[in-house]
Amino acid sequence: MLLIAGGLRFGAKDTAANQVDGLNLESDLFKNVFVEWKGRIDLPKVSSHYPISIPGRSDFEVQMRLQDGNPILLTTKVGQGKMHVFGSGFSSESSQLARHALIVPTLYNIGLYSQQGFPPYAVLGRDDVIRIGNIPASVEVLSMNLVDGEQKILPEIQRTSQGVELRTYGQLSESGHFVIMADTDTVGARSFNYDRKESDVSLYTTEELEAAAEANSNLHLVDAAVANLGSAIKEINEGKRLWKLFLVLALLFLLFETLLIRFLR
Repeated sequence: MLLIAGGLRFGAKDTAANQVDGLNLESDLFKNVFVEWKGRIDLPKVSSHYPISIPGRSDFEVQMRLQDGNPILLTTKVGQGKMHVFGSGFSSESSQLARHALIVPTLYNIGLYSQQGFPPYAVLGRDDVIRIGNIPASVEVLSMNLVDGEQKILPEIQRTSQGVELRTYGQLSESGHFVIMADTDTVGARSFNYDRKESDVSLYTTEELEAAAEANSNLHLVDAAVANLGSAIKEINEGKRLWKLFLVLALLFLLFETLLIRFLR
């Protein structure tokens, strides 16, 4: 038995014919590889492999599994990077792994996600802590500069075991792409955008609007079927204008008074 990092053990070589039977489609290696997974697809065949024994308490993630249930590719974190362990060789005598089309996205994503990932974007007013990778200990001041803009801040620097944390304390007010600079050297980048709640396109139902109008005297509903929408809105803003009605009534009363005076003398 061969013991490697994290307590992982390799058993004796198994030369029975086998085949990759399952992929971890939720992992970074394969989650965006397939547009759609329909039934069984042609996965690599394996002529020989080493059975891998995973300790009970470990953070190894199985990426590929053989038909007999044994893992053939595993991933675990090591420091700020990742270690990927194959249970079979790449030679043609051992497997089809090196010649199969699946090896291209596998190796590409292994390289792409080899380091600890940090989100490339943040939300203004909500994400005040920005995590970046380690920077030289001699760097004491970092600046965040808005690309195609004038905003520039000096965030607080806090060093942790996982890297460097920058605290903005709400100083950022403009959305856009920011480069993180150590003097004239770029050490990172982060994009900031407004909270998506400000772009919520969900609609109220008619019942919800009517209930809101009843509960709030400053909220009025206007039927879209009215003949003159502009007049309806103007009436809401200025109130119902009754001066014409009162003028007509005044003239009628004046005429009635005149007739009474003339015929009742």
